[in-house]
Amino acid sequence: MPSYSPEVIHSMRAALNEVMTKIPVDQATQEVKASMAEIILKTAAEGQTNYEVLLAAASQQMWAVLSQLTPGASVGPARGAALPPVRSASVSTRS
Repeated sequence: MPSYSPEVIHSMRAALNEVMTKIPVDQATQEVKASMAEIILKTAAEGQTNYEVLLAAASQQMWAVLSQLTPGASVGPARGAALPPVRSASVSTRS
């Protein structure tokens, strides 16, 4: 099992926290979070430990994870639509 420096662990945790803010609140389950963490860990195990790379890897697979773990839910942005608002936003930006 690989061992990581405190800096890399910090980058992995920060990437996980950031990608979780992009997931709609009603779909941000512990199972989804665990899957996103697994993607980040696999990316780090491949030697990619930069925060931006970790975040990009998780973000690229986010909608696939959501579609697998939340069947029947409407997941993924509509063609040409922006990603859903960040979870901490208090006002909806949808028109």
